[in-house]
Amino acid sequence: MQHKALSVISPFYRWKLCYKEQCFLLRSMRILLLGIIYLCFFAYQSYAVGYNNMVHSKLADSKGNFVLWHQQCSQKDYEACYLLGRAYYEGYGILSNQIKAEYFLNLACKKNIIEACLTLSENPNNNQDTRDLIAIYQQTCNLDHIESCKKLVGILMQNISIDSNKNDKEHVYTLLGKICSLDFDTKCKKAQDFRKKFMSAESDIELYFEESLKVCQKAIDEHEDNLAVCGIVGSAYANAKGVKKDKVKAIKYFAIACKDNNEYCYKEILDPLLNP
Repeated sequence: MQHKALSVISPFYRWKLCYKEQCFLLRSMRILLLGIIYLCFFAYQSYAVGYNNMVHSKLADSKGNFVLWHQQCSQKDYEACYLLGRAYYEGYGILSNQIKAEYFLNLACKKNIIEACLTLSENPNNNQDTRDLIAIYQQTCNLDHIESCKKLVGILMQNISIDSNKNDKEHVYTLLGKICSLDFDTKCKKAQDFRKKFMSAESDIELYFEESLKVCQKAIDEHEDNLAVCGIVGSAYANAKGVKKDKVKAIKYFAIACKDNNEYCYKEILDPLLNP
């Protein structure tokens, strides 16, 4: 009878023994898992706080820059005026204000900050007068921004005809010559086509020569890479195109252009022999 009772309760003792000895590992793992969950929770909280602080810090920095640009612009730092205009335009560190954006961008553009002019030209507002856009493109074209010159020609060409004012036609022709010079286009077919269609042979060649000479001189003075344009000047002197023939000056400008284009090295040597 006693033996039977022991056989009934022995499974209970076996389970208890398992709980005390073998299941200890399971309990430990459960505690460890809870600990990991708590650690993750606190880590996330720390990250969230840190991220918020970082965002606020960036906002503070942007507002700080905005205030600094305002101060610098008032002291006639026109690069700062450009940044201030962009800040107003994009709502960076301040509420977007298109009127103020245009004011500061125009202020910088008038002082030859080309980025300000380009921002105005690429984002014209609906009320912007065509004359204002022409003035902006003229400003950036004067700074040798070739795309602005092309856009300016595109606008001006809309009002050009055979009966147009001589000065207007000369202006477009000069711009076409400048584009060719900036683009190292020695043939300048567009300018030639324009001359044939809208102009007589009066002073167009002289205009092209003068524009090429300006670009060449600028390249020399500022040690730029586009010295090949001086070859156009050399050819003009060599062939009396828009200027009195002068072989000495022709060789001089061929030699300068030779540094950038081998074609003019040959002309420097051969022109005096083949074109005396």
